[in-house]
Amino acid sequence: MQKVFNFLKCGNKVTVVSLCIIFSSFIYTFICHGGYNWGIDFSSGVNVNFVIDKVGVKDYDVKKVLSPFYKTFDVNEIISSDSFKSQFSIVVKSDITDYAFKKEIHNILVDRLSAEFGVNVEILDSYFIDSNFSSILRTRSILLVCLTFALILVYVALRFRLSYAVASIFATMHDILFVIAFLGVFRIEINSTIIVSILTIVGYSLNDTIIIFDRIRENSRNMTDVSFLNVLNVSISQTLSRTILTSVTTFVTVFSIYIFTEGAIKDFALVFMVGVIVGTYSSIFIASPILLSCYKKIR
Repeated sequence: MQKVFNFLKCGNKVTVVSLCIIFSSFIYTFICHGGYNWGIDFSSGVNVNFVIDKVGVKDYDVKKVLSPFYKTFDVNEIISSDSFKSQFSIVVKSDITDYAFKKEIHNILVDRLSAEFGVNVEILDSYFIDSNFSSILRTRSILLVCLTFALILVYVALRFRLSYAVASIFATMHDILFVIAFLGVFRIEINSTIIVSILTIVGYSLNDTIIIFDRIRENSRNMTDVSFLNVLNVSISQTLSRTILTSVTTFVTVFSIYIFTEGAIKDFALVFMVGVIVGTYSSIFIASPILLSCYKKIR
């Protein structure tokens, strides 16, 4: 006979601790960092990809040369197909985003880096995003996330019942808030790739929760002689091995991506790893206690 763990006993405590971590992280982000590190997708600025005809140049070498010219910029090293060259991407955040500003950046990159390293510097491509476009993109991203939650609510309500839908929404919102708090504390740049990662986390977390909820629904029909609290504990215990194995497998896969990649994909993998961890424990310790609270109140 399978051992049944009393997960609901510590569910409320886990929820409170998790919410405290989230809100304290938000406070820390705005007090210590002054807000989030928005990429040029959601603010405004210029992105330039360039190549230095010299091997062994690092991103901090480029930053050292350019730091007197720009206050807010970031340099990322890109793996080049040419082993005799060093390729980089620079993002300069600025409210001034026009062709003249982009040309100015091109000139500074070519002149200063060529003088510093004594080799040719070639601009591969560049683009700028103005404040109007970034504002529209930010608004649409928020609407996209809200629409996702609305569709989740409808889907789960139709497949199960409204109480299950409410519980899954709250658990998924918890996961997203935790990830957003993580982004703020560690100053990870929020760009389109991060939004994709967040939406992926929504799908992963929801799938994890649905597996448990499906077993709860099945057991609630068969175990009519026990309380719904016991049904929840039995259902979570029965799906625990599956939940852990799936999460570990996913985490290891994404971790390998994090180790062997650079740039935006690396950030995607890092954020998704956090989402896997948070989504796993929220499915067990947060979604089910909320379902227990809503089960008799919301049909």
